[in-house]
Amino acid sequence: MNDINNIMINLYILVVLTIIAIALAVIVTIMLEKRDKKK
Repeated sequence: MNDINNIMINLYILVVLTIIAIALAVIVTIMLEKRDKKK
C-alpha cells in the first residue's frame, strides 16, 4: 500500500507541475502577443 501511495503522490506532483508549466507558457504567450500588438 505504501508504494502505491508514493506512486500516486509522485503522479499527482507531476500532473500539477505540468499544469503549472502549461499555464505559465500560456500567460507568457499572451503577454508577448499583447506587447506585439502595442507596437
